[in-house]
Amino acid sequence: MSRQNPIRPTHVNMKDQKSSHQTGQFSPELQNRLLAYTTAASLGAFMAAPAAEAQVTPSACLGPYPNLLVRGDGTGYYYTYHYMDVEGTGAYNFLLNVDNFRINITGLNGTNATGPNAVLSPATNNYVVPWANGASIGPTNSFVARNQYGYWLASDTYTVGTGFGYKFNNFPTTRSMGFSFADTNGLTHFGYMNIQVNTHKAPKDFSVIVTGVYYNATPNQPIVAQTFVVESITLSPTNSVLIKFSTPDTVSLSAFQVQAKTTPDASSTWTTVPGAVFSSLGGIQYQVVLPAPGGSTQYFRIIY
Repeated sequence: MSRQNPIRPTHVNMKDQKSSHQTGQFSPELQNRLLAYTTAASLGAFMAAPAAEAQVTPSACLGPYPNLLVRGDGTGYYYTYHYMDVEGTGAYNFLLNVDNFRINITGLNGTNATGPNAVLSPATNNYVVPWANGASIGPTNSFVARNQYGYWLASDTYTVGTGFGYKFNNFPTTRSMGFSFADTNGLTHFGYMNIQVNTHKAPKDFSVIVTGVYYNATPNQPIVAQTFVVESITLSPTNSVLIKFSTPDTVSLSAFQVQAKTTPDASSTWTTVPGAVFSSLGGIQYQVVLPAPGGSTQYFRIIY
């Protein structure tokens, strides 16, 4: 089954088509979310907005992104605490602890196992397990990560005679950590944060890079985890479009598809865009060249 990698709706007006335009002129967060590209009224708009993702909202709770977190730049006795107010209402939902010997997160205002602010894993486990790219996080398929110390993403261990060593790291590359939280009305929302845990020599054994936090603003509706990153979009003089992107997964070029529809609602059907040419840039980086769009506004998505 192909896995959808929707890029959130963003609308960019283009007034000058005489030269190519790079996303480098925009903020890092916008660059990472961008697959909306309006070339002109006659050319339509590049967007990706599956109906189930219509209310996906970015959270600034650990921003600005990408944000490098290390021991010493937080709060608390050891300056390791990073509190997360997902909606920005003044009420904290989670506490992310970035310490030398462990990375763990705790849901506030409830027990670790029940919430209402809970960390979600794709399977029951004593530690946090990342969600696969394109997985749905919602009320019907989520499991709560359970551990008496909170939710651990990474930890080291001490052995007599050899000292400290790394025990495990479940997020060595950028992956999605799922969660649920209660809003000010007590309604449940689902979300995820894209996070990478880096291992280092002492004195800072671990560090964390957070590249984004997202949640579905519609209560009790699922959200699709994705670490898909659009790195640049270039419009050529002939109006063909070059999109460079990356994903943590190594994917066969034959597995990629670009699909389109004319309206974002669920009643319309996604159809394959002819003439899209994918190529590898090495590692987990790719690019796709699309022919010049035309006609009415279209909504696009890349799947694999």
